[in-house]
Amino acid sequence: MKNGVNAVQNGMFFGAGLYTTTTAEYGCLYARTVADGGVVQSPRPANSKGEHVVLMQLANIGRAYVGTRIRDYPKNGNVISERNPDHRSFLHSESHLQRAAAVDQGVLPANYFEDVTAGYDSRYFICNEVVGYQAVNLLGPTGKRSDPTLPAAYDELILKESNQLCPVALFYIKSPPAGAAAGSS
Repeated sequence: MKNGVNAVQNGMFFGAGLYTTTTAEYGCLYARTVADGGVVQSPRPANSKGEHVVLMQLANIGRAYVGTRIRDYPKNGNVISERNPDHRSFLHSESHLQRAAAVDQGVLPANYFEDVTAGYDSRYFICNEVVGYQAVNLLGPTGKRSDPTLPAAYDELILKESNQLCPVALFYIKSPPAGAAAGSS
């Protein structure tokens, strides 16, 4: 355990780091597997009471990079198809070819990746499940001009180091029983 948090660096959509969110619902989705109503493929078994754990933490974001579709996605963020690699941000762990092409075409500065990942203490993206949990534009359509404006459903705050996090509380959550309506008592 380092600095009070046994955190693992991970990264996919917006580069390597410690992924957190300010949205409780989104955090709960990552505490459970797909089979249990969450979004995680790998097994995260519930405890003996059928509960999953969500850790609430305070974050010291320091100097934050705020991501946008226009600046951080190929083709100004106009591609929404999950089958197309241009759907992913330039920071995505599998976007090195798109990033290199954008540098070659003069779309990105040569030091873009280093500036974003090394020049900031954290990165912040607003995302929505409609576009595969990728970033959305809040002031206009996400994708092509004819596409609708999508709401800010969730957010992702990616931190560089575990010492930027301070654990506050553990929340134990359960999936509703099969057939139970959400919010029913």
